[in-house]
Amino acid sequence: MPLFRPIPPPASDTPFTGQVEWAARRDPIGHRVHLCLACACLALIPLSSTLATIGSTVLFIYAALRTPTIHRTWRPLFTNGCVLSLLGLYGWLATSLAWSSDPEHGLRLLRGSRYLLLVPALLPLMQHTRVLLGGLCAGVLIQLVAQQLVSRGTGGLSEHAGYTALWFTFAAMALVLTPPRGTGRGPDRIGKCLAPVVMAGIVVSTARSALLGCGVGLLLGMALAWLRNRVDRRAMVLSGVATIAVGVLLTLAPGSSMNRGVQEAFQAVNASDGSGVEAYPDQVRPLWWRIGFDAFTAAPVAGQGLGSAKTMIEGDAEVLEITRDGTVNQHAIRDDYHSLFVTVAADGGLVGLLLLAAWIILLGRQLLARGGELDAVLLGAFASFLVFSVLNTTAFSGRLVAFPAILMALSIRSAPRQAGVGEATEGTT
Repeated sequence: MPLFRPIPPPASDTPFTGQVEWAARRDPIGHRVHLCLACACLALIPLSSTLATIGSTVLFIYAALRTPTIHRTWRPLFTNGCVLSLLGLYGWLATSLAWSSDPEHGLRLLRGSRYLLLVPALLPLMQHTRVLLGGLCAGVLIQLVAQQLVSRGTGGLSEHAGYTALWFTFAAMALVLTPPRGTGRGPDRIGKCLAPVVMAGIVVSTARSALLGCGVGLLLGMALAWLRNRVDRRAMVLSGVATIAVGVLLTLAPGSSMNRGVQEAFQAVNASDGSGVEAYPDQVRPLWWRIGFDAFTAAPVAGQGLGSAKTMIEGDAEVLEITRDGTVNQHAIRDDYHSLFVTVAADGGLVGLLLLAAWIILLGRQLLARGGELDAVLLGAFASFLVFSVLNTTAFSGRLVAFPAILMALSIRSAPRQAGVGEATEGTT
């Protein structure tokens, strides 16, 4: 197989599908290697920050080396509203460092935005979206095993159980909502049987926001898949209902960690003062949100500047009161507000909120309008991400930024007809 085939470049008005197919035929070996590296990257991201950094860095470098061949597939990026609005949000937050009380910390927070490079890195591989999701699911299955073997909280190989659980929600959507091929037997049925196991992993992680997000995402995704008739409805409903039922039953099980966590959350909602902040982070989160709201009202247009959260939280009178004795309540000091929306409002003001709202609306519209076979999967995953983001700051950790980056990459254009690697590189599509 030649390294590069001497085929003429596509015309400037060739649609996205043609550009993707030309790049694969022009550089068949490079296309195969690119796909392997992308699958490896998507498998490593759910596992840990270190592995995610290794996998993504290799993929980004390789994609950059292939620029002469694949750059035409990037044209949609320059006119895509959700991509531009998200870049605008990060650009505005970077600008806000000019008036931040802690610009060095704010600059460190922006490092996670490098995972937006997943969008151009994945676009040339849109003939293999099922394979890419398969790589992600493979990583989640490895993490499920690690949850049982590795003593690191309930996050398996990850230092943060919540991050593990969020990626489990993406896998659950893919396993339940991906349309079958052919008769729907074999791998598809195995995947639908694995979905409840993935839900059990979410419960083991004790990440309540991910559990809630997974339930919401599955219901929305199932509704969309049913309406568009792109799935085996019977298999989808059985798998989806079983997955949700596993989450409910394991959560209600007396003595389970998730059960205790849910009870603590209800206690936090009913708490009227800061006397119960020992039950971290539930009783502290409303306090952080109140401080974030105060920060927003003090600078409603431009915000306090990225990185200012720790200064605002440490200087709050209530925080000073509950941390003055140096006891366990020291965990009330934090460097963000534990919510994407509160953090963007406090640090970026109305400008940041408008850019965030534009991204959410445009990406949601993009997921609903593209008419692809994975619409329900992507919509369900997006809903899970938004629910998780209400209770967690998801804009700065690289492994969390990767989540919406993958959603954008897989939805910017309707995917070309799916093909095997050999078929794609031989030009028979």
